[in-house]
Amino acid sequence: GGEAATALRGGEFWMSLDQFREQFALLYHCRVLRTTLQGGEWHYSLLRSRWTRATAGGCPNYPDSFLCNPQCRLRVLRPNTQLVMVLTQALPRSAWLVAGPTSRHHAIGLVLLRGRPDGARATTPPVRGEVVGASKFVPASHISLEVALPLRAEPYTLIASTFAPGQLASFMLYVYSNQQVEILPCKEDDWQVEHQAQREQRAGAGGDLVVSRSRRRPGHLPRVVAPPPPLLERFA
Repeated sequence: GGEAATALRGGEFWMSLDQFREQFALLYHCRVLRTTLQGGEWHYSLLRSRWTRATAGGCPNYPDSFLCNPQCRLRVLRPNTQLVMVLTQALPRSAWLVAGPTSRHHAIGLVLLRGRPDGARATTPPVRGEVVGASKFVPASHISLEVALPLRAEPYTLIASTFAPGQLASFMLYVYSNQQVEILPCKEDDWQVEHQAQREQRAGAGGDLVVSRSRRRPGHLPRVVAPPPPLLERFA
């Protein structure tokens, strides 16, 4: 404000780079992916699961427990498919009450592997050549991983995890793609999946996919979570 900025219409203003650096410490760049339901080009599916005492296996630094994390398989149906995956975590209310402002979130991340030829769950620690992509593990409410995948017969395996084993939380996984992909949650894990077409049906826009669930609990339905979170990039 004041002499540091030149006001324009609509709340816009100009300021010099030196003035900007004096006033601000961090810059966030927000990228919003418009889905086909919103008139854009991106398809998406929403998956919900949780890290429990049995499934909170930590990151690949812990090979003995990493594969205990919930696993999901992604089958690419067309060549040169662009995928953007967003992992968000929801900590118990008690964690928000007792944790400090910098320690409320677990460090979380995503690892994408080449799937097994038989399409089964990954059971051996991944080697370097099997890793297609991996995000940084960051203590944040959500992180993202973006990759371009070629067409292949075997599905890819996506694993969401905390950095350290034994860190418990519920989480959601948004899978965006510029072309339709097939979501195949591993039956051994507790996944709830809502495809975009399910929301289109509720909105009266049609669609031919339905909600699928594994290990369904009586009377338990996936909650609708909208809108999907924007993708944030932080620049220090």
